[in-house]
Formats: sequence, C-alpha cells, structure tokens
Amino acid sequence: PWLLLRNFVTQAERLELLASALKQKAQGLLLPNPAGPHRFFRRLDASGGVDHLVQALSWRLESIVEGLQGRPRDGTLGRVCSYIEPGGFIHEHRDRYTEASGLLGCAHL
Repeated sequence: PWLLLRNFVTQAERLELLASALKQKAQGLLLPNPAGPHRFFRRLDASGGVDHLVQALSWRLESIVEGLQGRPRDGTLGRVCSYIEPGGFIHEHRDRYTEASGLLGCAHL
C-alpha cells in the first residue's frame, strides 16, 4: 500500500532542507549513491547529521502515521539526506531489513 501525506512539508521547510543538502554537499558530507550518477546521500543518524528540522519532521511523521509513534528508529537506513542533481533519477527500492525490524519487504521512494 502507498501512503501519501499532502502538504506534509511546508515551502519554507523545503527551502531549508535544500539549503542543508547543498551545504552538506559543499562540505563533502554527501557520498555518491552507487545506484546511479548525479545522486548523493548521507545517513544522518549514523553521522550526527540530524538537525532541528529533521527531528521536527520525524516527530510530525510519527504523530500522523498510526502505529509509528514510539517505535524504534530504522537501524538499517535511518534518516537520510538525499540530493539528486540534474540527470539523476528517483527509483523505488528495497533495503535489506531483518525480519525482527518489522520492516521486511518495505519499499520507499
């Protein structure tokens, strides 16, 4: 099943997220994504990159999606900053979750 949250991120938050991604890329904190060219990422939880906005969005998501509040964070992928340059692409994929995570077989964009 798909989950669509309309107007979840405000325009001001989008601009702040973009500025953050550009700053991280300029600082060399975003790594090339092996899934394709012009794609970069950073695992924020694993690298100390969770800031006030990412935390606020996390709390907002947990309060909106039934059953999400109070669950442990995803240890496989965690919260991620992704930046895609012109010529890059978005694709659906499945990460290597364990059965114990409760996320086995989950896909995301």
